[in-house]
Amino acid sequence: MSKKNIGSGFDEFLSESAIQDEVTAVAVKRVSAWQIEQELKARWAEIERGDVELIPAAEVFANIRRKLQ
Repeated sequence: MSKKNIGSGFDEFLSESAIQDEVTAVAVKRVSAWQIEQELKARWAEIERGDVELIPAAEVFANIRRKLQ
């Protein structure tokens, strides 16, 4: 006997619950925050190793913004 999915998909559930836009926005924010965190960790590791020259924070964030686009 094979197991089959019961009910609708998760996206349909969110849509029916009228929370899909809110859930999607939160997910996008969390992923973006995680990506920024990973970039900052990588940058910090480069600085600790002495692999890079220090640059102003505004330039670092500009680089991150370009990567996220």
